[in-house]
Amino acid sequence: MRRSDPGVDIERGLLAKSSAQIVIAIDEVGRGALAGPVTLGAVAIDAHTGGAPAGVRDSKALSAKRREFLVPAIHEWARASAVVDIPASRIDHVGIVQALGEGAAAVAAIVALACADAPAVVLLDGHHDFLTPVNDTWQVHTVVKGDASCASIAGASIIAKVHRDAVMRDLHHEHMAYGWDRNAGYGTTEHRRALQEHGVTSYHRTTWRLMSIPNH
Repeated sequence: MRRSDPGVDIERGLLAKSSAQIVIAIDEVGRGALAGPVTLGAVAIDAHTGGAPAGVRDSKALSAKRREFLVPAIHEWARASAVVDIPASRIDHVGIVQALGEGAAAVAAIVALACADAPAVVLLDGHHDFLTPVNDTWQVHTVVKGDASCASIAGASIIAKVHRDAVMRDLHHEHMAYGWDRNAGYGTTEHRRALQEHGVTSYHRTTWRLMSIPNH
């Protein structure tokens, strides 16, 4: 393992001191975008899961090519993995925090089912538990900068990022003026200029201040 690669010590510690048999790590992509879904990725590992494939780390620290290369290895390494998209229309209806909770609950349920509903503990990247208000059946632990310290969270971030980027490339073909194949729906100068010229689409989060959000 490279020095900068996250390990699985936190995950194994949780399994050792709880009745859980699996850790379900969840990370999100697209929270701050102006258009497109917010995507939740989940990776499940158990006490027998070895170290992550070399190079698995925070998706933001990797090139697009490297992320895509790692996805098959992450799927093979994890006991189970999945992604869930929450569309812009749902984000507008319930707000981003509720949407994140709904996505986390859905992706955790998919992964848990793939693991025969084994007792699980959930790891969320960051400091905010947005899952429990939506579904309080899970034992949830938050890890600040978890994608830098937990290999399972890093793996979840990678599969979520690769999936969402592919979604935005597909949507680009429907609305090419916004440059979603390059900006993935975030508030770049190009994207905001297109909003001024062409208005919003059904994929935009219309409850947001679309014209005033600064560059990402």
